[in-house]
Amino acid sequence: MPPPSPPSGSLATDVLWYAAAAGLAGLGTTAAEAQIVYRDIEPDLVVENTFVGVNFEGIPLDMDDDGDAELVLAEQSSGSYTLAQTNDAGDGGDAVTGIIGALFSSYGRNYAYFLPLQPGDPISAGSALVSGYTQGTFTFDSFDPLGWVGNGDLFVGLRLAFDDSTHFGWLRVEMPEHGRLIVKDLGYEATPDTPILAGDGGVVAIEPGPNGLPGTHALSAVYPNPFNPRAAFTLEVAEAQHVRVELFNALGRRVATLHDGALAAGSAHGFEIDGAALPSGVYLVRATGETFTAMRTATLLR
Repeated sequence: MPPPSPPSGSLATDVLWYAAAAGLAGLGTTAAEAQIVYRDIEPDLVVENTFVGVNFEGIPLDMDDDGDAELVLAEQSSGSYTLAQTNDAGDGGDAVTGIIGALFSSYGRNYAYFLPLQPGDPISAGSALVSGYTQGTFTFDSFDPLGWVGNGDLFVGLRLAFDDSTHFGWLRVEMPEHGRLIVKDLGYEATPDTPILAGDGGVVAIEPGPNGLPGTHALSAVYPNPFNPRAAFTLEVAEAQHVRVELFNALGRRVATLHDGALAAGSAHGFEIDGAALPSGVYLVRATGETFTAMRTATLLR
């Protein structure tokens, strides 16, 4: 099958920059390390019946939201093929240059199947990278050797080319049945040649506490990060309580109080950092409730 031209357009998605370990002087944290771009695809992207006869009419997926799709996802109308068409890296644009996969032979040729990854599986140059294929496939001719169909949320591992540099990323997908692929979110490492773990950078949720105790809160990363002049983050509490949300500079001085009052349980509350009147530097967000204290860092760059 000759590689088709990808359709134009991109997905409207939310961007979350995650600072893996940003540091603040005098606050006991370490130096900044890596940054992960996270996108929650909302609503979920459902790929089905995008082949008509031999015509490829897939759905473009623009991971870095620059108008240049890296993937075109397609499903043959009979449920025989579920493919991801990668862009040609030779055209100077963004592209997928390799997939975490395995080769299977059918009809006298090899097909590159995506390996289904679990949360936390590494995606790096040392992973099972398959290069040189313009198409990766989940199933082919109703053949599902790696167990994509009916096995819930799994991850796709990708090697990407953005602006002539190499990056690693993931997609979280579900294939509940043959002929239907659901793409839920994605992430990639913004630092060139830096490994990423499947699912790393995803939206924070309230997690159980130690020793089986109930969780108390979920404070998201600040995004974008670095920022100029505004950034945002969310905070969810497991039970209604009085919460104070403050912003401190690198010297430990409070420069803003973002909230001081009651927060209701059951939903994520959004907050904004306005850095218009602040100097460049690293800042600390601290949320203090009746049952928890949590912190995140953010860098203001002019």
